[in-house]
Amino acid sequence: MVKTLKVNFYGWSILGEMLSSVNFLTRIWIDSSVRLNFFMEIDMLSIHTKFLIVDDIANKQIQIKPILKDMGFLNVDEANGGQIALQKLLSGDFDFIISNWYMSAMDGLTVLRKIRAVEKLKKVPVLMVAAEVKKKDILDAVQAGADGILTRPFTATVLSEKLGLIARNQKNQVS
Repeated sequence: MVKTLKVNFYGWSILGEMLSSVNFLTRIWIDSSVRLNFFMEIDMLSIHTKFLIVDDIANKQIQIKPILKDMGFLNVDEANGGQIALQKLLSGDFDFIISNWYMSAMDGLTVLRKIRAVEKLKKVPVLMVAAEVKKKDILDAVQAGADGILTRPFTATVLSEKLGLIARNQKNQVS
């Protein structure tokens, strides 16, 4: 069954087709006839997925939040630094965490380790974001329990692909 979708993406009118009901591939044609392929695991990431963006610089939070909103995610919260993030995570029920790596008071790797030390947060996917990542950083992040690493700058397409990959990996671990 094919359903036609019309959405607003960064001010562009987009027309797409939803090709199935469980996992869907949306083909998007933008006004300038640029074609993007957008893939999302609906059974793992729905519009109701609750995200927490962790960064001590509000400008960087502002970069990610509108991308998630434009992708259709309705529940996007922000934490200004690691300590506030941990408080929100302990008192809330988040499905996905996107954390900056380099923060002043508590770096992202420390936040990640503290998240993984809390039983109720052990399975929550964490995507680490940094402007520069070295091999040692990747190893440290994987050992600490990161589900993915993304380098800045990135596009909405790259973010959606990374989220989809993490969702598929989470689904495969559960299966």
